[in-house]
Amino acid sequence: KVAAYPLDKEGDRENKERSHKGQQREHAVPLLDSNLVTICSNYLNNKRCGKEQPECKVTDDMRFTAYNQYVHKMLHRWGPNVKEMMAIKKYLATQSISLTHPPWVGGMEVDLPRLYQTVQSVGGLKEVIEKKRWQRVADAMKIPKSAQDRVTKLDDIYCKYLLPYDTLSPGERQKLFEDVEKEWAARDVQVLTQDNSGSSDSNEEELDDIQDESEECIVKGRNMPLNAFYRIARNTMSMWFRQPEPPATEVEQEFWKHVMTRQCHVCVHSGSIDSSGWGYGFPCSKNSPFARHPWNLKVLTNNSGSVLRSMGPIMGVTVPTLHVGMLFTTCCWYRDPHGLPWIEYLHTGASKIWYGIPDEYSGSFRSALEKLVPRYCRDRTIWLPSDTAMVPPSLLVKEGVSLCHTVQEPGQFILVFPRAFTSSVCTGYLVSESVYFAQPNWLTTAEQVFKDIQESCESSMVSLERLLFSIATDARSHVEVLRQVLPMVVRIRQQELSYRQELSTLGLKMSERLPLPEASGKRRKSRPARDEEGDYECEICRANLFVSLVTNSHEEGVYCLPHAIQLLTNKRHHLKYCKLMYTYDEVSTGPNHCACLSIELRVLGSIPGIIGEMWVYAFTVVNWRLGTGCCACTSKPVVANIWPGPQTRNVVVMNLESFLQCRDTVNGYIVCWDATPYIVVNLIRMEEGRDNDKHKNIEKELRRKAG
Repeated sequence: KVAAYPLDKEGDRENKERSHKGQQREHAVPLLDSNLVTICSNYLNNKRCGKEQPECKVTDDMRFTAYNQYVHKMLHRWGPNVKEMMAIKKYLATQSISLTHPPWVGGMEVDLPRLYQTVQSVGGLKEVIEKKRWQRVADAMKIPKSAQDRVTKLDDIYCKYLLPYDTLSPGERQKLFEDVEKEWAARDVQVLTQDNSGSSDSNEEELDDIQDESEECIVKGRNMPLNAFYRIARNTMSMWFRQPEPPATEVEQEFWKHVMTRQCHVCVHSGSIDSSGWGYGFPCSKNSPFARHPWNLKVLTNNSGSVLRSMGPIMGVTVPTLHVGMLFTTCCWYRDPHGLPWIEYLHTGASKIWYGIPDEYSGSFRSALEKLVPRYCRDRTIWLPSDTAMVPPSLLVKEGVSLCHTVQEPGQFILVFPRAFTSSVCTGYLVSESVYFAQPNWLTTAEQVFKDIQESCESSMVSLERLLFSIATDARSHVEVLRQVLPMVVRIRQQELSYRQELSTLGLKMSERLPLPEASGKRRKSRPARDEEGDYECEICRANLFVSLVTNSHEEGVYCLPHAIQLLTNKRHHLKYCKLMYTYDEVSTGPNHCACLSIELRVLGSIPGIIGEMWVYAFTVVNWRLGTGCCACTSKPVVANIWPGPQTRNVVVMNLESFLQCRDTVNGYIVCWDATPYIVVNLIRMEEGRDNDKHKNIEKELRRKAG
């Protein structure tokens, strides 16, 4: 176990020291110094709080869309249970009986093949009815006695869905099995053919037509309140274990047995809830001692060390997500395509089993999965889609994959490092909370990450352009971060101008401006989180569009500019249906506009001069607005009075790009005569940390320069 303490700058050092003393076998390491999955055993046991763990706010009536997880399909979709289930469905279809989803008892899906086999094992339907053995059948299937009308419902389900199948002779049933096996094999070959032929738009549509829910291990389920979810979780636990809280080792063995044998229909549920709506999860009220605690994920997401905070509250990104799970609820093997680290805190309930593979073993992991489950691996940069496969660790170790394993208990954090593959299994009902963050060094890979996402036709949580522009316009952004962002924004601007010029050449004239997102530097009393519903996604590459897009009213589609150019090049008659939508106008608004810097000013002192008193201000660039950076502008802002203290003012900079890129630091000084500010970048260069001799150096250099 490794204890990693995120974002030290605003952390609680005293709390970390106490946690370290209590976890002597753990070793504290710098945050994100290697790609591992770590467990942070920090119980938030601040003495001032008077509690060991923060409260987790949830309500019984909070609703969410649950997802159905089929454990017996997580390694291979085809198996004994699926085979007989497809045979039952196929024969029911010949009798004009539709079976879209298995029926429910006690909120749990009934295993129809197992129900048929159980009834046959106790003498058949006639024997069960005459001798009233439905109670025995229900017990054999381990349906909890707490499930309402379980005996009556099993009788109804058997008569409706299994009685026609029961009338088949052994020969007819065997012929039915052979038919479904041939159909599955043919469909399997067709899917592999489509996967290997490329990722064109037409192939993707054909692939969607081929696949259905029978080939997915996780599908969208019902909308339900939390109390209903809890009842299902309780019944599921009663079905598979006698004790209400079985050890994690027993749960782990039972889970992998179902995954490997595929004999039983095992359906469990999971749910994710936005924590901002009613303040769910970590406390945020002023009355709570944990409301401002640095380990509170609602506080951590606004830490100055994370560049994501500039975007403001966005659901699923900068707003923590609450997760609910039950026995066998699983997160399949997955790596965040954005390469972002994230942290998850287990509030309450059962423990959670985690498996992790660091980035340096991703090559061997891919080779192992291409051998074990080749159908799920794609020939793309992002080669393993989410919610796809759960491969047992034992098989991976045999293939030479190095992985780590840990059990997370309530009150503990799990920290997932960038580009690490993870999977997890819940050992019972639990509530956890997670959020993303990103340190500034993540920006060095951001462009390539989003390029890989677009080329792999994967959806992204946010637009790279939105993130960069949010950082650039956030008054809190550090100067070094702005230096990283500027070259990327310049490239986006140049590319955007090129695309718009090409669209104009093709004859696209209609355009409309979209509203800009709310600036993130402004503090407001209530600021609701934005979700992804207002975002636009390209129909072809699924890129998240922010700066501009092209709509096609004829096809009711949205396209990024490169794919819009392709569309209009091949289908010129669609011009009359297309419109350019943009958040920024021509990015550079004209030759006489220059970049406008918001300068944070600190008075360092005044020096008598020949003209008058000279005021010197140290400045740091904390904000800038996109512009041409040309040298044609002659205007200068005028400030009414000599600035009396630390303030923020707009100051004209003639060449923004060279100003930020060609200096070791973006600290400088402003010299003011008669209240007119001038940026003097070459006057003197000093690092921020040299506070002791700033005044002496400034005075010496200014006297020399000014005579």
